[in-house]
Amino acid sequence: YGQYLELLARVRPLLKAQLATPAEREEFWRSTIDQPTLALLKAGRWQEAEERVRNAASRTGTQS
Repeated sequence: YGQYLELLARVRPLLKAQLATPAEREEFWRSTIDQPTLALLKAGRWQEAEERVRNAASRTGTQS
């Protein structure tokens, strides 16, 4: 779980800047850490999982 927590820590500052409330951030994580992302993590494909999360984060706040 250590690498997983490091991934979350790297993306967290970006999300805090884009999402004003804890509820918004919680919803982001619930929708982003999905089966494809978890499968990447389980397979040890950390960089791909991080890219997936970062891509989702970069789209956050740009959708209407």
